Amino acid sequence: MIWKNPEPLNISRTISSAFNSNLILNRELAKKDLRTTADCQAYLDPTAYRQTSPFSFPEMRLAVKRIIDAINNGETIGIWGDFDVDGQTSTSILLKGLTQMGANVIFHIPNRATESHGIQIDAFKSFLKLGPSLILTCDTGISDHASIEYAQSIGVDVIITDHHTLPDPLPCAYAIINPHQLPANHPLSYLAGVGAAFQVIRALNITGKFGFNVENLYDLVALGTIADLAVLKSENRFYAQMGLKQMNQNLRTALKSLLSVSKNKNSMITENTIGFNMAPRLNAAGRLSDANENVNFLLSSDKEYCLDFAQGLEQLNHMRKLSVNAILQSVQDMIKQDPSLITTNDCAIILQIKGWERGVLGLAAGNLADLFKRPVILLNIDGKKASGSARSVDGIDITAAIRENEEYLIRYGGHPMAAGLSLPTEKLADFSFNLKKSVQNQASKISKDKKFNIDHYISFSNIGSRILNELAQLAPFGQGNPSPVFASRNLEIIKIKPFGSAKKHIQITLRDRDGNTQQVIKWNSEFQSIPLDHVDVAYHIQPDEYRGKNTVILEYIDHRESIPNTTQPDALTYQIEFEDHRHDPDELRSLDKIIKSSDNIQIWFEGIKKPEGIATKDRIQLQKKEELIILTAPPSYKALNKIFETAQAKIVYFFGLRSNPDEMNLFLKNLGGLIKYCLNNKITSVSLNTIAAQLCHTEEIIILGLSWFNANGNISTSYDLKGNVNINIASNPPKTDLTIIEQKIKNSLNETSSFRSYYLRVDPESLLIKDNER
Repeated sequence: MIWKNPEPLNISRTISSAFNSNLILNRELAKKDLRTTADCQAYLDPTAYRQTSPFSFPEMRLAVKRIIDAINNGETIGIWGDFDVDGQTSTSILLKGLTQMGANVIFHIPNRATESHGIQIDAFKSFLKLGPSLILTCDTGISDHASIEYAQSIGVDVIITDHHTLPDPLPCAYAIINPHQLPANHPLSYLAGVGAAFQVIRALNITGKFGFNVENLYDLVALGTIADLAVLKSENRFYAQMGLKQMNQNLRTALKSLLSVSKNKNSMITENTIGFNMAPRLNAAGRLSDANENVNFLLSSDKEYCLDFAQGLEQLNHMRKLSVNAILQSVQDMIKQDPSLITTNDCAIILQIKGWERGVLGLAAGNLADLFKRPVILLNIDGKKASGSARSVDGIDITAAIRENEEYLIRYGGHPMAAGLSLPTEKLADFSFNLKKSVQNQASKISKDKKFNIDHYISFSNIGSRILNELAQLAPFGQGNPSPVFASRNLEIIKIKPFGSAKKHIQITLRDRDGNTQQVIKWNSEFQSIPLDHVDVAYHIQPDEYRGKNTVILEYIDHRESIPNTTQPDALTYQIEFEDHRHDPDELRSLDKIIKSSDNIQIWFEGIKKPEGIATKDRIQLQKKEELIILTAPPSYKALNKIFETAQAKIVYFFGLRSNPDEMNLFLKNLGGLIKYCLNNKITSVSLNTIAAQLCHTEEIIILGLSWFNANGNISTSYDLKGNVNINIASNPPKTDLTIIEQKIKNSLNETSSFRSYYLRVDPESLLIKDNER
């Protein structure tokens, strides 16, 4: 990936003066376009935030009047929720609030296995037989025209509270409370389903007819908001802040039981506690069982009942993990039997089979989308119907792509990154073909140059209680408020060791130029070495919630080779003259002229097939010379910068001779040839840089390739901290599945191919910008 340095920000004098003693607050607040101390105070301190009126919703007064009439007349109010944490908390808040206000309330959350998402008409008719004259939906209902029309036709009013995308036309409900009805950037426009439901309770309370303390529900609002990955801006941020504060001061019995049963020993409850501990366990019931009892659990103060129920959720969560792994293994088996199911040209993956556990298809699809770097849809076949879930990647609105093909569907709904859908099996082929076209149309507008922003360059000496305190003020982090990306330069690798029960993670000990050391955690990594002497490392800083106050965890994001001359931020560009011959009609003729006209020139080239009759040098052989020819595209910006740094040329000639395509089979063939050469000549230890130079690839891709041969049972390898790999013939090792490692190789080769394409088309000035200024 290309590192993009922090951009200059217009920090107001007021903010600069108020926060001049801080390390990062000035810049972080300016990034959020906060201009006054009052704005900053409201952002950092929720007690200073001024809440937005729930009557901002155009139909809120209508909804409130109807609910008050129902309470006064003794009508039965029905709540129809959803089975994820957002839906569970929404249902709980409406049930608690309305009951405390004197209403007669019943509720129902659909069973995912038998009823699926939304308001299925048969289940809805059964619920209506219980006698409600008013229905409030929460986290669902906005796309259920037929069911709502049916209710209205028999005299049952429906008030929809939901946050999913508005359909056209809207259902004929009595009233609709949906954040999409509000202007973009309105403080309430980011609400999750639980936030929309909570606005109804707030509005009822504001009327003054009921003595109910809505602040006691902030923890449930925070739980649903964070679990649903809602944008943490404005009102959502306020609820997250207040809810987490409430949890840390007076944790409700149900949530305390969850943490106790899961043996969570963290000293503080944060957004991570919700996202990685509480939410998965609560969601497990909705995925594999019945989430209705979760509502009673969340509202209960009975310690014995809550502990017993939490034990059940823990078991369901374990079953959830097993079910996801079973689907992932099934997908790997499908691909192994038929590799054409996932082709390089496909911009989306759609797979279907009979017998998949529907409740966890979304989780499995999310794992596969992360692995294959493209949207994934997994569908379970049940008779003549296919139902399942979709997960997307940044830049692709999967629900919009599905909506373009709704003619093939029975029903669908979701967000840009996730969706649920069902369709007749007879329409699967047409849907798959056209869905991929819709995704391709979106993908064609996305830049292929992968970049990520560095927010702050800091030294290890600044990592401590001070920066943790500032991060705590900026938290909670999530959608719309990402955790800052930090980076440190010119670090020496002291030690690398795997850790965890299955040795799935890596702990890297690093030392800076001043002798300060830190450990960086690289989660879920199969690499056993980072083969560079000195590196720049990008990471997140997290409080170590297990060890307590003022201790940190640095979470690895990316690394690159540290280039000494690029450590000063004022070194903007290389002072180099250049000639561009990348698109000459006859590049070899132009090359010959340049060679004949100079006696102090060297030619950089890497790859298996060297051009005949031309003396070339690779990255290891380069020397300092006045003039440099770059004959073909390097594999990365890091490699390009290293060429410039080593040669220190005053004139550079850019050429674009085509080398071998970055295809996995060809890459493995060439790497296999080098491995065979080493073994035949009893070369047991070789520099990774040497192999990378031979093949014109990055060392990271070489490590992936070596791990493929390891997994295939051909060789065994080990690494040292000097960047050398020891290669030996494997002695009867068991073969392992290659699907995941092959996909990682493809992903890395795609990144290399994207850079080579970028090299061929971008203006030379952009190629001469130093790597640390990108």
